[in-house]
Amino acid sequence: MQLISSANSLMQNDSPDTEKLLVPWPRVVTFTRQLSHDVRNGLNALDLEASYITELNTDPEIAEELKKLRVMVVNITKMLHGVSSTMGAFSMNPIDLEAEILLGELRERLTKLQPKEMEGVSWSVKLGDESLEVDIERLWEATREIFENAFQFRENGKAIAFAAHCEGALLFLELREEKTAPVAPGEWGTPLLSTRRGGFGLGLFHAGRVLAAHGGELTMAYDGEAAAVVTRMTLPLKK
Repeated sequence: MQLISSANSLMQNDSPDTEKLLVPWPRVVTFTRQLSHDVRNGLNALDLEASYITELNTDPEIAEELKKLRVMVVNITKMLHGVSSTMGAFSMNPIDLEAEILLGELRERLTKLQPKEMEGVSWSVKLGDESLEVDIERLWEATREIFENAFQFRENGKAIAFAAHCEGALLFLELREEKTAPVAPGEWGTPLLSTRRGGFGLGLFHAGRVLAAHGGELTMAYDGEAAAVVTRMTLPLKK
């Protein structure tokens, strides 16, 4: 007992303050990737075992439960892969694209993904023949995260409006979410910080990285006069 007490005392008095411990992001990414890989290996083994039991089983009720188990394993595996890939580096394959075509594609994908939610979004696009260099798949990832975050925290009866326009050498994409009370989005987009159950604070973080990779920017602020959260994406136009 004395040895345990001494060890605990040492940990309490001489250990570093973990709240002030700074770990380089690449090290966090490497750790997460390895952890995800190891856990997914275990899940794959579990899935194979469930598959083997399914082949031996003749009871319909057990077969149905095994099916549910395998679906759970698949979903957890996808979640782990998503977290790992969102944190790490990503490649870019930009193409020349007219801004109006880009916005049409993004709206179509959002409507297919969230048809009911998109019915309540006012959509305003005021564009000419402007074009830009964009990786449409990466920008889709960023746009999807921003809209899904807005839908997740949407208040009943409050409007969501999207608008797109060009000004100078930039394309502006703006999402406005009406709020009952003021909110402080200052820490939104901070990795590993989330108030949503099952969230990891990586969606908006990844969206910001995607915009930055395009030479653009993601900003979020509360507009007191309009009582709305304004999420703005900017992208450079092709010269």
